[in-house]
Amino acid sequence: AACLSNLKFTAGHGLIGSSRAYDRISVPWGSNPITDHLLSSGDFQIIHHGASHNRVEKIQEIAEWELGVKHLRVCWEGNSKNENCGNCEKCLRTKLEFVLTQNNVPHCFPDWNKPIQLKGLKARSPRDRSRWKGLYQYAKKKGFNKKLLSRIKSVSKEKKTLISRIFPDGSNRKKMVFKMKN
Repeated sequence: AACLSNLKFTAGHGLIGSSRAYDRISVPWGSNPITDHLLSSGDFQIIHHGASHNRVEKIQEIAEWELGVKHLRVCWEGNSKNENCGNCEKCLRTKLEFVLTQNNVPHCFPDWNKPIQLKGLKARSPRDRSRWKGLYQYAKKKGFNKKLLSRIKSVSKEKKTLISRIFPDGSNRKKMVFKMKN
């Protein structure tokens, strides 16, 4: 909002794109439709935009916008910060969203013409797992094949740590260690 305010004489108002849809709002998140307008001033209005759509619906909306998808940037992990790497979790998820909405993967991804490789990919956080579970539900609802559904579902599974494999919940081994500890 502060950077956008520098353009107030050119634009008159600033648009902040939503991170989440209304049904998935996270108020402590830095940007949300409840508080973004409070960043406005008397001569510059801040507008929170896009919360009426989830991420897949946004992809569907922009898929035909040639200039928009040409300059689409979702990656923050790649070596070059001005382009998508095509291999990180977020790039792979975005490419899959284009496929699930029956659109071509755009050329803003360096490997746009290659099959999407999900093998070995694991969501790293509960938030990422939730996103992949949502993609799984969407793909299932749209009737995608079981092989793709299985690959999407495998990404959302929580990776078991060594400790959780050695001491699984409810095991006698875990109970014994906790008894000894106390």
